[in-house]
Amino acid sequence: IANREIAPNIAAWDRAHTFPRALYAKLTEAGIMGMLVPESYGGVGADYVSYALAIEELAKVDAGTAVTVSVHSMICHAIATLGSDEQRGGWLEQLAARDVIAGFGLTESDAGSDAASIRATARRVKIGSLTLPHGSTIVCGHYLTHHMPELYPEPERFQPARWNSIDPSQYEYLPFSAGPRACIGAIFATQLLKISLTLMLQRFRFAVVPGTRIDRVARITMQPRHGMPMMIFDNDRQYASSRVAGQIHEMVELP
Repeated sequence: IANREIAPNIAAWDRAHTFPRALYAKLTEAGIMGMLVPESYGGVGADYVSYALAIEELAKVDAGTAVTVSVHSMICHAIATLGSDEQRGGWLEQLAARDVIAGFGLTESDAGSDAASIRATARRVKIGSLTLPHGSTIVCGHYLTHHMPELYPEPERFQPARWNSIDPSQYEYLPFSAGPRACIGAIFATQLLKISLTLMLQRFRFAVVPGTRIDRVARITMQPRHGMPMMIFDNDRQYASSRVAGQIHEMVELP
């Protein structure tokens, strides 16, 4: 199924930043999305070796699909083994056989991507100006934290020099996979980018194409929806800002 349904399409999906939702209906029909769900709830009831082999075959073609299926399956397994009868009856059949994809909020400032270390409040708590009663549902967002004026004066303004004088804690600055258990892959990737950019900037000057429309979109991280076209020049050090359009101006005041 990976070679038939994923391999011919993955390059086009990547170029278009497309999540192939219809693919997962086919994976559900094939039983892959319900491998770790007991047969009594409409799943396959497979053992972990069989499940691992299926994930390996998907990953040979597309790691993204393999990760999506593995996260979905992890949640299925958690509900099957730790959930109440009501939760099992309410969710497992949908997740295994009805084309419903499971997901969960990961990456917190105190846990990085170590889901087992994420903590939640069990009593009334005050966060900033908000008082949250016991049982509140909270959606955390880096965007909100990074726009708190008590942490970052004039947070809407583009002020790179601010980093010369501040040293925020891991609870105040939350890049993806931050915290004491940060994803080691992200650390290596960031280091590689720093080295590559250092070498490139010694030889070239980059400038955003004037008039480019830059609209933000939240995926794993926030990024420009349609990319950000650049012009490359010999490094003549004639640096200047480029005027751009788009909703980026709703997020930050650009020069």
